[in-house]
Amino acid sequence: MTKRVAVLPGDDAAPEAVAPSVALLKALAPDIAWDELPSGEDGTERWGREEFTRRMRAAVDRADTTLFGAASGKTPATTYLRWGKGTYANVRPVRWRPGFNSPLKRPEGIDFVIVRENLEDLYVSVEGELSGLAPLHPRRGRDGVAIDTSAPGAFAVKVITEENTRNIARFACQQALRRKDAGGRGKVTCSAKYNVLPTTDGLFRRVVEAVVRDEFPSLIYEEFIVDDFARRIVAAPYDLDVVVLPNLYGDILSDVAAGVIGGLGLAPSGCYGASYAYF
Repeated sequence: MTKRVAVLPGDDAAPEAVAPSVALLKALAPDIAWDELPSGEDGTERWGREEFTRRMRAAVDRADTTLFGAASGKTPATTYLRWGKGTYANVRPVRWRPGFNSPLKRPEGIDFVIVRENLEDLYVSVEGELSGLAPLHPRRGRDGVAIDTSAPGAFAVKVITEENTRNIARFACQQALRRKDAGGRGKVTCSAKYNVLPTTDGLFRRVVEAVVRDEFPSLIYEEFIVDDFARRIVAAPYDLDVVVLPNLYGDILSDVAAGVIGGLGLAPSGCYGASYAYF
């Protein structure tokens, strides 16, 4: 059967990268049916945001997969592709190839994958005015001092669940096994700010470690506090194989990793769920 791919060019400069990519893919895979939508700005101007959202969702639903550019808010696609489709694992391969303009003097041998949890952490976007916390009488975790909720300010909720962390840990381990079978190191590296956030990031670290130790004993496991790990991406990227990170750190550090090999355009990504994926 003919495979169908929905194309969402995205916003700002993203369509400039998506258009030649689709042209190349059409030449390489002429049997694929392409369902191309306009950019977020053009689509919203043509149909209005609500109708554009409806058309976008319909295109995604009838496609086998989606090719998506970057979003700045003009394209209402990220929420549906991520949470609507349950794509919990964001995969960012980072591999230097000859011709890539890396800022490192010797980038040869850089070849690792960042697996980022894609549904929770601070990206649940539960925020509010600081005064909304007043009924909870919150106190600082370090010294127990009461937080002045009458002061002007805002808060955000960070959510880490055992289930989603276990899912992303298993996904990362499966990636590591496949890479090991192909000659890779067979190593999983976990990173978070578990020294400062022992309840949330600490839970992430503990669950990932337990999954690797108990379910994938043939793999090597290591862990680093996230600020130290950020340094390691630049100083020793050759030591990495499969990295598993919570949502926020994964978002930021996958861009750092792309910079190490030469830029964002050289580090593709895929988002995977139980029954759908987009790229």
